[in-house]
Amino acid sequence: MHELQTVCLGKRQYLPSTGSRTKGVSSFSEYTVVHSGCAVKIVKRITDGGADYSFECVGETAVINTALQSCCGGWGLTVTLGVPKSNPEVKAHFSTFLSGKTLKGSMFGGWKPKSDIPSLIQMYLNQEIQVDEYISHNMPLEDINQAFDLMKEGGCLRSVIHMPE
Repeated sequence: MHELQTVCLGKRQYLPSTGSRTKGVSSFSEYTVVHSGCAVKIVKRITDGGADYSFECVGETAVINTALQSCCGGWGLTVTLGVPKSNPEVKAHFSTFLSGKTLKGSMFGGWKPKSDIPSLIQMYLNQEIQVDEYISHNMPLEDINQAFDLMKEGGCLRSVIHMPE
């Protein structure tokens, strides 16, 4: 068994624990923050050949490519979770996949909305999962455009729109 490491890729990474922004490479507890220009080399060095798993969560195709290139040949798996705002096409050299690397996407954490939403609702009602703490705004239907603006600007975590009675 080997230790799992977390590597944050990005041009600038916000670190809530320190409240600072950083460039280059720095270690903070279990996170290693890497400037995207040198990410592949650094990830391969600190993981001794490449990551077994990489996750892209911000919806930037450049980060998807970096995460894919940072994976270990033969079995490396990259999962993309973010939804791109622009440039939704991912380009990768064919040999990336011939070497055994895998790129997968996951929407809603793998849940199937039609069949799984009733069980999620029941889990929420039974207080088995926490949802309320992730809601940053409650808004009436007439403010739906403001809710979309907040979402686009990154000014909210989740907004709930209340329908008129």
